[in-house]
Amino acid sequence: MIDAELTALLKEPVMMVFAAKSAAGLPALGRALGARPAPDGRTIDIFTPAAQWGEALSGLAPGSPLAFTFVQPNDYRTFQLKGELISIAPSGPEDVAAAERYVAQVSLALTALGVQPQQMEHWLGRGDLATLRLAPSMAFRQTPGPHAGERLPDRGL
Repeated sequence: MIDAELTALLKEPVMMVFAAKSAAGLPALGRALGARPAPDGRTIDIFTPAAQWGEALSGLAPGSPLAFTFVQPNDYRTFQLKGELISIAPSGPEDVAAAERYVAQVSLALTALGVQPQQMEHWLGRGDLATLRLAPSMAFRQTPGPHAGERLPDRGL
């Protein structure tokens, strides 16, 4: 279950990436343009530009392992969720609106930290969005330092 602490952090302007296996079985990475935990905390929807991160999406199917990492850019507070992909589908209007809000929010936060708009263009690319539904089974603290890689208490995961 995604608890209140992680849900609150996901509402902040955090950078988001997901890791999967490509169709060739190789590690592949994609960036996310927002995420929304389900009200019951059992799943999380992750929004990503499908064409931009096609290699990372190419090997995904329901049941595939998926890792989702989110980082607070001002202090590098980082968490990672690992679990199973439940579904992958084109994003609906509500998902697209959530992704647009995320891009606006994170753009402001990164600009305040001195990141130039041209540096963000690739990270915050748009296009047809896909929604990945992840059922996390493990959570990890990945903030740089002595506790990086530490598994968090189950929190119902």
